[in-house]
Amino acid sequence: MQKPIDIISWNIGYCGLGAKQDFFMDGGKMVRPANKKDVEENLAGIIETLKRYPSDFYFIQEMDTASKRSYYVDQAAALADSLGATLTYTYNFKASYVPLPVSADRKSSKRNRSCYAVSFHGILSFCTSVSV
Repeated sequence: MQKPIDIISWNIGYCGLGAKQDFFMDGGKMVRPANKKDVEENLAGIIETLKRYPSDFYFIQEMDTASKRSYYVDQAAALADSLGATLTYTYNFKASYVPLPVSADRKSSKRNRSCYAVSFHGILSFCTSVSV
């Protein structure tokens, strides 16, 4: 009998979108966490959560390696080391500046973030954002 493949897919939000974050895309004022300690605490929590759900594959989105927005914490190396995983990744984008749309009205948009763990044949999904 074949064993199902376990997959975790998680947008970790560059380890910067914890409970303390007042993120501008959610109507707040901040672009990044207030300090490096917040990023490191969020990363530790993410690692702890992933260790509770061992998987064959981890598909991690918004994982930083050398970014100002996450105080240059190498999240990719920390995750790979902590999980004993081989790391392969690609850039979402690589640019010195990413402009916001001129017509974006961030305050009128309500964003709901629901975090959940649903197990169905060994596949887990976490944290999705929905605009309403």
